[in-house]
Amino acid sequence: MRAPVLIGLLFLLGTQAADARHYRFHYRHWGHALRYGGAAAVRDPDATTLPSSPRSGPGVRVLGRPFPPPDWQLQPVDPQHTGRRYRSPDGAASLVFYASPASRESASQHLKAIAFVDGEDVLRLAGTQGELVVTGTKQERMFVRKARLACGGRDWHHVVVDFPISVQRDYARVVEQALSALDRADDDGCTASVSSNEPASATQQTTAQTPPQPSSPDEVPSGAPASPSGRSSGEP
Repeated sequence: MRAPVLIGLLFLLGTQAADARHYRFHYRHWGHALRYGGAAAVRDPDATTLPSSPRSGPGVRVLGRPFPPPDWQLQPVDPQHTGRRYRSPDGAASLVFYASPASRESASQHLKAIAFVDGEDVLRLAGTQGELVVTGTKQERMFVRKARLACGGRDWHHVVVDFPISVQRDYARVVEQALSALDRADDDGCTASVSSNEPASATQQTTAQTPPQPSSPDEVPSGAPASPSGRSSGEP
């Protein structure tokens, strides 16, 4: 079954006009490598936690309902389970958000890695040049995962929902919300692009160390940054 699906995916991705490795931006390290052990996890050594945003979290509604569901618990970060992970009340299902740099490999290579993982059976693939949704099974579990190019092409955003096959209908709404939430998060965690040779922190430090200077000793520019003591730059 994998052969015809692979041929279709290669046809879809082979027409890509833009290669993700052509983007030369500094990558913001948001967290540790994702090593989620669920059946749907794609082991990516450069994966990082997708930061929280105003478009997801307590009080936010996606498709008319709170998302993540109020009774799903955000899991603490630990060495074996990093990423922004949520667990269903009964512990049977999981929801994971994470991000990875787009500059490490071509878009087609990345999407093929998302689509095909050893030991999994792919049921459905749907995608474009900048995103891919994979539905499949592994043993007694079903997964839906989506990868979407975000941050102006600098990063990949991912979501994975994993649950028992026997109760897949119970999680249809959560899957629909998760895919929609990822579509709305293209700018989450993104910062202004900088050269790959210059750390973002260096740019921020330079800006912080060179505040606007007043045109005369007695004039303080509007919006002057506060000094470490808490006074404005024009105060004694």
